[in-house]
Amino acid sequence: MPGAASAYTGGKHPGAKVPCHFCPIQGIRILDTSNLSFYLPLQRPPGYRPSQFTIDDLPLRTPRQYLSQARQVDLAPTVKRQGQLSKRYGINYTPIMSKAPGVTLPFSSPFDFMHMLENTCSNYVGHICGEFKGLDAGRESYILPPAIWKEIGRATTNATSTIPSVFGRRILDVSKERTFFTCESYLVWCTLYAPILLRNRFSRPKYYAHWMLFVSIINRCICFRTTKAERDQLRVDIKKWYQEYEE
Repeated sequence: MPGAASAYTGGKHPGAKVPCHFCPIQGIRILDTSNLSFYLPLQRPPGYRPSQFTIDDLPLRTPRQYLSQARQVDLAPTVKRQGQLSKRYGINYTPIMSKAPGVTLPFSSPFDFMHMLENTCSNYVGHICGEFKGLDAGRESYILPPAIWKEIGRATTNATSTIPSVFGRRILDVSKERTFFTCESYLVWCTLYAPILLRNRFSRPKYYAHWMLFVSIINRCICFRTTKAERDQLRVDIKKWYQEYEE
């Protein structure tokens, strides 16, 4: 994330054109708007150049390639050329951490899973309650009616009165108090509350199945023990969930 990218990898922030220090994926801007942010859909909307990558083909940068690109940025003959290379590679400079024994960039600086989890959970909840960046459901029908969403919020607060604190902090009304949700709040609500509160709420069973796949992925990602076979299946399920999410 921003701190790790700046301090340990010399890389760009998450909103850059090339934001990932592990792979060379490039973001796109929303056409015909003043929004300067870059987004990373693998399945591009109509009117955009198709992505050169797929969920099954995201090539990793090698340590040699990463440091070579960083060095090109460092040795650029002009400030303008340096800016061009920096934008192309998603790297601002050669990080001092590259000199530390035992450090292999970019892999010695993994992603911040906590915030990745929090952002995905909050975005997902925003989708199903119809409050995600002004977007509607498109060709699908996964948005829960306001009356049902308010009922889910009331059930959330009512349930906290009888759930032991050992399972996590007290959860506020998810329908109107998400501003105060922390990563832990989202984790507890998504994995412990939502499987019950969202059951039989959607217009089609596939939306609940998609949510439960997400919950399963979270639970397996935070397991203390895992086998190679389980990790292989986890990769398959993450790809499946991501493709369904983009649809």
